[in-house]
Amino acid sequence: MPLIITGVTGSADTYQLRLTAGDPIAIADVNGVVLDGDGDGQAGGDFVSTFVVAGIQPTLQSIQDLVFTPTCSVSGCHTGPTGPDLPEGQDLTSAEASFASIVGVPSVEDPSLFRVNPGDADASYLVRKIEGTAEFGERMPRGGPPLPDATIAAIRAWIDAGAPFESDSNDVTAPTVSLGALPNTVSGSVDVSASASDDVGVARVTFFLGETPLGTDTSAPYEIVWDTTTLANDTYTLIAEAADAAGNTTRSSADVEVFNESNAPAPTYTNDVQPIFFEKCNPCHTGDGFGGHNIGTHYDDAFLPASIFPECVDPGLLIGQCTIVLIQEGEMPFGEGCSGDPDQDAGDPNCLTQEEQDTIQAWIDAGMPE
Repeated sequence: MPLIITGVTGSADTYQLRLTAGDPIAIADVNGVVLDGDGDGQAGGDFVSTFVVAGIQPTLQSIQDLVFTPTCSVSGCHTGPTGPDLPEGQDLTSAEASFASIVGVPSVEDPSLFRVNPGDADASYLVRKIEGTAEFGERMPRGGPPLPDATIAAIRAWIDAGAPFESDSNDVTAPTVSLGALPNTVSGSVDVSASASDDVGVARVTFFLGETPLGTDTSAPYEIVWDTTTLANDTYTLIAEAADAAGNTTRSSADVEVFNESNAPAPTYTNDVQPIFFEKCNPCHTGDGFGGHNIGTHYDDAFLPASIFPECVDPGLLIGQCTIVLIQEGEMPFGEGCSGDPDQDAGDPNCLTQEEQDTIQAWIDAGMPE
């Protein structure tokens, strides 16, 4: 029959178990044969056994057995299948599911952090949740006592060691990965893909913008949708990182220019608009003061009231606002025979191009900044 030991804390330590036999009691096997407990060649004596309680180890399987399975993957919590909804969307029901669900996978609550960032426990959202330092949500485990310090230390040590999947710990061959081709300039929502392979198997492909995670895919085809509309117009480095279950990783990268019209800086008078006025409105509005202004040389004149043309006077437009109205009606530049339609006026250097008209309009829309 099994021996049940009570009164032992279970802390990691070395323990000694002693079974004491005393007259008239002896320790016998299942067949009733009295055993030689003390090894003196005669039946009887005490039995002494030394054993070690190892406690939690900094391995995924140990963390799975002692933390994830009994504490996290209980009914209604992190039971999977993997998906965007919490808590069920985080699958911690087995070592394999946990690895795929948390290692290198951005947090839903804080997408700027991986749930487990291999090699960096401090930057892992899991650690912040179990330590109670996460910016969002409550401390984990929910509704229960905090994990012991020794348990948190073991989880930290596993992550800092690269968060390997132990069954593949003898695998030292890194995967191969290639970031899919992208246009030199992108905008809006962009489909980003990568191809990857490994001698054992690809566990995941994670996409980064610099070192900021964008998303992870755990099955081929490896792909995400990248929203560029929140970025300033600039050149960025896009990275695809493939990882196998042993924690071996390989990266592929490319520089991509992001340009969204809505993110473009507003035109200014000095840098963008004044050169157009100076070229197209010379000399009438660069010194002659025709119409009461020299907008080609004086920024402040843009804020004078328009006082000649009815289409500007009636709505109460300022000189700067009036310019695009007169240009598009073909009344300006004065005496050059322009129609105001850039397509019709194409090739005439005295008339404004579509780009020049758009620049003036954008400047007006932005409040005519200097």
